Amino acid sequence: MNYSYFGDAVILDTTYKTNQYRVPFAAFTGFNHHGQPVLFGCALILNESESSYIWLFRTWLHAMSGRHPVSITTDLDPGIQVAVAQVLPPTRHRFCKWSIFRESRGKLAHIYQSHPTFETEFK
Repeated sequence: MNYSYFGDAVILDTTYKTNQYRVPFAAFTGFNHHGQPVLFGCALILNESESSYIWLFRTWLHAMSGRHPVSITTDLDPGIQVAVAQVLPPTRHRFCKWSIFRESRGKLAHIYQSHPTFETEFK
């Protein structure tokens, strides 16, 4: 029911990859009209392969009566990118800010070091 009202913008949280337990857990969430988080679904997945994410998206989409979200925000995982493109082609795929900044620190380390205010300005 919540998905029918608030499912236009969905966030797939797979930050389990960065916690100390490495529990393979993925949560589909969104926000209601009060700005409160709403859980649309969650799953334990076998691994972080393309096939696992394809299964995850197909199963979740089936549970949501086949209704695609307008947009989905995920991290930069290549397996997720392939699965979204394959299973949710009409959905706009967006990357979370946290993932972008984490990736930029590694790829732009030389700029971060030579320009002390770069991180603040970039954000």
